[in-house]
This record gives sequence, C-alpha cells and structure tokens, in this order.
Amino acid sequence: MATALTVNQLIHSEQYLLNQFCQNLRVVIHRLIEKDDALQESLNRLESELDTGFSWATANRVELALVDYYDGVTLLTEWRRRQADVVSLPSHLSVFYKEQQQETDVSALRVLMSRLVTDLQWVVESKRVVRFNESRMRRNVVALFCARLFYFLLQLCTYIFLC
Repeated sequence: MATALTVNQLIHSEQYLLNQFCQNLRVVIHRLIEKDDALQESLNRLESELDTGFSWATANRVELALVDYYDGVTLLTEWRRRQADVVSLPSHLSVFYKEQQQETDVSALRVLMSRLVTDLQWVVESKRVVRFNESRMRRNVVALFCARLFYFLLQLCTYIFLC
C-alpha cells in the first residue's frame, strides 16, 4: 500500500523531475546544434532560458519552442512517440489527434505537434495543481483534527480536575 507524500516530499520530487526534464531539454538542444550549426545562436538562447528561470513554465516554453527547430525526421518521430500520450487528454482531443495520426506533411505536423505539446502540458500542469491542492487540504484537515483533539483533551482534563 502506497503512503501519501508530505508537501516537502512532493516539492522535492517535483524539483527532481523538473531538473531531469531540463537536462533532457538540454540534450535535445545540443543534438539539434550538432545537426545544424546555423541554429546554435537561437538554441543557445533557449538553453539560457532554462538557466535563468528554473520552473515548469520555462521548461514547457522551451519544449514548445523546440518543435520549430525539429527537422522532418525528428518531428515525425516525436509526433509518433507523443501519440502514446494522447490517451491522457480529454476524449474530444484524443479523438482529434488519433484522426491526425497518419499525417506526414511536415508543415501540418509542426502545427499539430505544437498543439499536442501544449495540450499535454496543460494536462500535466492541471494534475500537478490538483496534487498540490490535495496535499495541502490533507495537511489542513490533519491540523484541524489535531487542534480539535487538543481542545477536547483540554476540556476533559479541566472537567476531571475541577470535579
């Protein structure tokens, strides 16, 4: 049986995941630079964004921007890989992306991939917010329970010692 994580554990695990995600983005950036040296300046700017703003918002922005730098093969590979994640989207979006699954036109794929990355990021971020709020709510309920228990015990002790 899994135990619930404390807020500090959640924050620590989120930071670890964010760090790993940023490292993966850096690897993608360096691979793109190796393929086309002309992209170095703009890709270095994207990488510097990861250094200045260590947050999910920044990492998501960089991930989305990278779609514009993918060559045709990388774009098609990422598109097909991301199709596995479509099941986590709301049903109407899932159906839409499954209908587009066989698309091979690079310009259409680039637009679809940008939309898909945005939609997947939205799902992940909304789950992250729900997880954080649930954790905070559990903490508040436990604190309230402890306060009520303490009050009850205090009243009980007062009653016992005064009688």
